[in-house]
Amino acid sequence: MAFGQVSGPPASPKQVQELLSLLKEAGHADFRDAHGPMGFTRRQAAGKFTREEAAGFIDRLQDAQVDAGSPVAVPAW
Repeated sequence: MAFGQVSGPPASPKQVQELLSLLKEAGHADFRDAHGPMGFTRRQAAGKFTREEAAGFIDRLQDAQVDAGSPVAVPAW
């Protein structure tokens, strides 16, 4: 794969919105704010994810929640 190319189809707008919502619940303002703590690449910090990446981050954030509606600190991976 050439440098800078994404492997896989882009995340759906619904996935991106769900991920952003979970990040906000975890105390982040946006994707750039979560760049370091979540380990996002520059592309991801700009809100561009593959379907697989978005699903993985969504799962990790959901697993980190203690209960619905209760924001928790998300450890850096």
